[in-house]
Amino acid sequence: MLNEHTNIQMTQSQNPKKSCLQIIGAKGSGGAEAFYVRFVKALSQHMDVHCVVREKSWVSKQLKKSDVTVYELPFGNLFDFKTKFKIKNLHRKLKPFFAQVWMSRAGQKLPRLPVPAVGRMGGYYNLKYYKNCDHLIGNTEDICTYIKQAGCPEEHVHYLSNFPVMPAEGWQGKRDDIRASLKLHKNEKIIFCAGRLHEVKAFDIAIKALPKLSENTHMILVGSGGLEDKLKALAEEQGVKSRVHFMGWQDDITPFVAASDVWLAPSRYEPLGNIVLEAWAHEKPLVAARSKGPESLIEHEKTGLLFDIDDVDSCASLLQRAFDNEKASAAMAKEGLDYLNNNFGEDVIMKKYLEFYENICAA
Repeated sequence: MLNEHTNIQMTQSQNPKKSCLQIIGAKGSGGAEAFYVRFVKALSQHMDVHCVVREKSWVSKQLKKSDVTVYELPFGNLFDFKTKFKIKNLHRKLKPFFAQVWMSRAGQKLPRLPVPAVGRMGGYYNLKYYKNCDHLIGNTEDICTYIKQAGCPEEHVHYLSNFPVMPAEGWQGKRDDIRASLKLHKNEKIIFCAGRLHEVKAFDIAIKALPKLSENTHMILVGSGGLEDKLKALAEEQGVKSRVHFMGWQDDITPFVAASDVWLAPSRYEPLGNIVLEAWAHEKPLVAARSKGPESLIEHEKTGLLFDIDDVDSCASLLQRAFDNEKASAAMAKEGLDYLNNNFGEDVIMKKYLEFYENICAA
């Protein structure tokens, strides 16, 4: 189970500003990686953050554009012992107050440290990858329940959610530019989808729903992944090839959201649903499948519209409803933004994280 070694206690008088290691071993881009980048930038406003990342990774490239300190390590396969050794050396050199690992690969490479070690989980991962952690964070209440049921003591499990990136002021002004670049007219309706092109994201459902809507309805799909060719073939098969616009991975989705009218999240599996928070942040009417995360966040007909997983007809019907009832859709989008600001805003979530860090360091 979790490592229960005694933690080194350090007081503010010994070091007026806390420091930490934030460790992630992912190579590519995705929701967790994007949140890691947002999070460490926000945390760096409050303490010295040392980012330990995989060499030549997407995260590394993003952080090199910022002011945070970055250390690149291999994060290789099971026979990569160098990463664990180097993390231990970084601890000796930097003397952080605590270390936090993100996802399983980083957890596997975490050595035993004489300071509190935290594992942050955004999915239902095997706890064996976090054996050297003293505390585990779940970014949904259901993940926290899973962690406890897997044998972690309740006092070591903590619910701390994500916060989305908020669009810059005036972001709606990019609407016409993107539409013009896609040769779409002002009167055409656009559905926005974003995520990995993977089976769990269910973009096949979105494409199958499109023929059931009027011919002036298009879809912007932002993301990359192994299913791109299959999804393009499906769009051709469904007769909507010219109405599905594959935009690839985008570091900034906001311009494409600005061009859209409704945000669709058809995922079959979504533990939290960063996509829900992103939709609310952009104050867009949201239609989503009842996967675990979205269903736990969205109040049907108040902050979004929910349909059963894989239900193409219901998906199309709710999209049409969102298009046809602009006033009701705008009201739902406003409710979603208000709910986000009160419960998942950056200030709200960072305050909870900082309180958590204070508590584990003082334990």
